[in-house]
Amino acid sequence: MSAETLTTASSRKVDSTRELVLAARRGDDEAYAELVATHLGLVHAIALARLVDRQAADDLVQEVFLRAWLHLDKLGPPFNFGGWIVQIARNESIRWNRDNLRHTAMFELLPESADLSRLASAQTDARAEVAHNEETQNLLGALEQISSEDRETLLLHYSEGMTKREIAECTGVHESTIGRQIKRTLAQLRTFMEEPDRTVWSRLGPASTATSRAVGAMATVLTLPPTVKAQLATALPVPEATNTTLLPDKPGLQWKWIGVGGLAGLGLIAALWHAGTGGGESGAVPSASLPATTVLTVDAPNLLSAPARTDAATVAENEGNLLFNGSFEDGNGEPAHWKKGVQGGGGTSLPDVQWVYSRDRGHTGTSAIGFHREGRRYFPIAEWYQDVEHHGMGDTIRVSAMVAAKDVTKARLDVQFLTNVGGWSHAWVSSIGGGGDSDPVSHNWTEYSGTATVPEGTDRIRVSIQIYGPGMLLVDDVRAEYPQP
Repeated sequence: MSAETLTTASSRKVDSTRELVLAARRGDDEAYAELVATHLGLVHAIALARLVDRQAADDLVQEVFLRAWLHLDKLGPPFNFGGWIVQIARNESIRWNRDNLRHTAMFELLPESADLSRLASAQTDARAEVAHNEETQNLLGALEQISSEDRETLLLHYSEGMTKREIAECTGVHESTIGRQIKRTLAQLRTFMEEPDRTVWSRLGPASTATSRAVGAMATVLTLPPTVKAQLATALPVPEATNTTLLPDKPGLQWKWIGVGGLAGLGLIAALWHAGTGGGESGAVPSASLPATTVLTVDAPNLLSAPARTDAATVAENEGNLLFNGSFEDGNGEPAHWKKGVQGGGGTSLPDVQWVYSRDRGHTGTSAIGFHREGRRYFPIAEWYQDVEHHGMGDTIRVSAMVAAKDVTKARLDVQFLTNVGGWSHAWVSSIGGGGDSDPVSHNWTEYSGTATVPEGTDRIRVSIQIYGPGMLLVDDVRAEYPQP
């Protein structure tokens, strides 16, 4: 299939989705039912990847689509329903795991007078036809041993039948990276069980009643008085539509940063970012705000002030990731296990830099870290970093991260090698922006990675995200690992 044909097919899909969204907003229930049917498998795979419980995933799918329907008026141009529903599904999956939820509580919010006849299947569907299938249970148990991100990719590919290209379009990750991820994760899965065939994978898809359940919930709410529906919408909120995930017609990412308070003359920063053509009312897309973004502007520690981790089980944790909290979901005010730093230039603080910790914007979850730097000087360097003990466990280290950038002139993924007697060396493993006279870079979530040789005698390894020049940067899903031979 030619690139022109692919582009045309993608455009038709986008136009169709836009028409369905607009029709559903006008009250066309059949249009919304079609949106549900089209996106059901995608949402179910995301829910199952994080909950690892089929019945809970079915319940969450029903709640996610009801939340979206209650707030459909919030979804504006370019009406990227796919990206929005995925964002809702990921946020709610994380919340259910955090609060240890396995059943939706939305029915408890309905008044006693509500007609629940359309919801009968939701209460009786126990999926007994597969509950005791040994192969299915073995696969689910094996999937529980790998990361939620890897589970999601495998479920999208094998259970939902999406191609690597389709998954790449959904996630913003390069197609070749998806291919490597599938190959690596399948090899990991084989250590727990024999590779299952497609029939077993298909059994992990949505229940046969899933679409009727989701549409039934909407039909039930339709019978409620407007005031009750408004109360239900308040009780079941959704994130703002950002159009930054699942963009089949992905135009350039645009960010806007505005000051919302006074601190160091720069103010707290809220990031407003949107995907679109920009440039005037005809092509502009409404921005969505980052109200929960926290900017960390206290004086940063110097290069060697943070204690190293001393965990004996570092390598075994988190599927080989040497780092704690690489997705930044754990934190209160600051991301747990990560430190701010300043290198070079003789300073210990940078008035032109804001260290950013976002709690509602990430690549796979809801959190990310980054910087907003305005000064034109390259030194001192601002960094986020984490130390790990080395113990001679590998002679090379691989570091990877998902990065979103706006007008970044020079940023780096850096690995520093420290000894207990004061020795220090470093290696850049990946560059965001070329610096100097190079053009600044702006892009949506993109993977950066690289490998460095660990010098002999290294006692500690510091994984560092650095920004040199002006620009805006968000980073998520940071991993450091010793490559397997």
